[in-house]
Amino acid sequence: MINPHRVVELLSNLVSERLSINNHCAVNSARDEEVAKRLYDHVESIIDSTHYSFETEDTIDFNDNSSGEQYGKYDEEEDGEDEEEEEDGEDEEDGEDAEEEEDGEEEEGGEDKEDEYEQQQQQTNNDDEQFDEIFMDVDEDQQQNLLHQFSIQYMKKAVDFYDAVNEKTGKKQHSWKSFQHHFHKVKNRSYIGRFRTYLENNGTKQQKLDEIDQYTYKKFEKARGDFLIVHDTDLKKWSLQKAREIHDTTFRASDNWVLNFKRRHTLCSRKITKLITKREVLDADTISNSANNFVSKVKKLLPHYRQSNVLNTDQSGLEIEMVGNRTLSFKGEKATFGKVRSVYNTSHSYTVQFIISLSGEPTGTCYLCLKEKDGHMSDNIKKNLFQAFNVTATCSKSGKLSSSLVKYWIQKVLKPAVGNEKVLLLLDTWGGQTDEQLYSKMKHLRLEIIPKKTTAMVQPLDITFNRQYKHLVRTVYDHVRLYDIDCNLSQRDNIIKLTSLCYNQMCSKKFTPMHQYSWYNGGYLSKSPGSFQNVEELCFRFQDYSCNKKQCNNIPLIQCSFCEKVLCFYHFFVLYHVH
Repeated sequence: MINPHRVVELLSNLVSERLSINNHCAVNSARDEEVAKRLYDHVESIIDSTHYSFETEDTIDFNDNSSGEQYGKYDEEEDGEDEEEEEDGEDEEDGEDAEEEEDGEEEEGGEDKEDEYEQQQQQTNNDDEQFDEIFMDVDEDQQQNLLHQFSIQYMKKAVDFYDAVNEKTGKKQHSWKSFQHHFHKVKNRSYIGRFRTYLENNGTKQQKLDEIDQYTYKKFEKARGDFLIVHDTDLKKWSLQKAREIHDTTFRASDNWVLNFKRRHTLCSRKITKLITKREVLDADTISNSANNFVSKVKKLLPHYRQSNVLNTDQSGLEIEMVGNRTLSFKGEKATFGKVRSVYNTSHSYTVQFIISLSGEPTGTCYLCLKEKDGHMSDNIKKNLFQAFNVTATCSKSGKLSSSLVKYWIQKVLKPAVGNEKVLLLLDTWGGQTDEQLYSKMKHLRLEIIPKKTTAMVQPLDITFNRQYKHLVRTVYDHVRLYDIDCNLSQRDNIIKLTSLCYNQMCSKKFTPMHQYSWYNGGYLSKSPGSFQNVEELCFRFQDYSCNKKQCNNIPLIQCSFCEKVLCFYHFFVLYHVH
């Protein structure tokens, strides 16, 4: 139990022993009463509390010759002197003339007061600096908040203003009141010490980390711009190189830093799909210019055609049994295997050919070239072949197209789709389809050949459609293998059926913005189609994990892009769900 009377007695003894008081006036001043009241409030709060800790301090001014009037007088003199120092040259000269007219006693008294003020001001400044050092013991979050609140330019300007000295008087040129008038966001003198330390250290830890981050990313951008191979260790080397340059001895380039760096800049490890030589890298500018020139040429032609009659066609090869090259598995395993029905079918392919218009709509039927051992199908096979309303099927020994098969495509797919309309058709440079004689019967057709090595940049079907279609087909194959469904998708009829179903899904109006984006990304459209959903988002990220059909407990496969029904493999593939 705390005894308040004992506390007061001990406090009185401490004051008597440690403080030298020259003024023993018995008359209580307003200042004395204020200090006593403050001390009483502290003692009372401690007695009434169950526990306490000191988090703040009240600094009490003390002066040897102090009385209430003297404190007020010094305050007035401080403000008056500061205001006098900030006046222009004429005011200072007038002040000096006035001082010369005063008698010797007044000059002596003024000098005594001035010396006393200087001592008091010096003591205040010393206290400020001491408080600043304590205040500087902050963590990085507080330092970062300081950077957010005040710019480096603001801090430097504030410190320079605070440290400014009057050349004539040798004293500080600006009072604290004047300082706060110019820098009202600075609440107290403790900020000056933090500003000064911040500037001396050339910024905070976070600022240095930002410099390291920016330098490392620029090095990465340049390396990948030259198609060079980059690994995590290279990121560490670049970051440590910059850390040494800015004298940051605490930076370690840890694995966690590398992970966060890749997340910040959306970087990941990717499989290299094509190797190129230094010569091809040097030709990159030539390829880019060629692509830009082609797009500019086509854009000048667009006003002369309807959007539905500006077409792009392209062939794409699909493995007879499609399989992805990634899977979830266990960490640390020495070999990761994937099970397929036939390894042979994963290395042999068939070809599909699509047409897409500038309006974002697939045009005509899908042209399918199957791989047949003898290069043709017998009449009996043709008679019993699965008939799909949106697929035109043919075959070859290799599963790839030839000039004769292109001619068949023009007759059976292209011409029925466009009729006698005025058409602009964009093709790649494959020689089997660029001969204008093949299109001689289509008098209103104009061909534009996409330059070599630019298809990835300016061919709309290569930008999104082909990859999205393959993702759709591959997911169906994965589903059949994972759930051990008794169906061989590599058989002739099943390939036709699956091609028909997947192409039908891609023809949904909900994919129109995605198809338009292909043209926008290629540079043919100046206005973006806006946000869109791709195949994964629209067809495979459904919330209802049960088949929409009544009394069906099968695992769901797909959400139809037309009716949005969630369907299992049986109701989607076997029952041939098309729109």
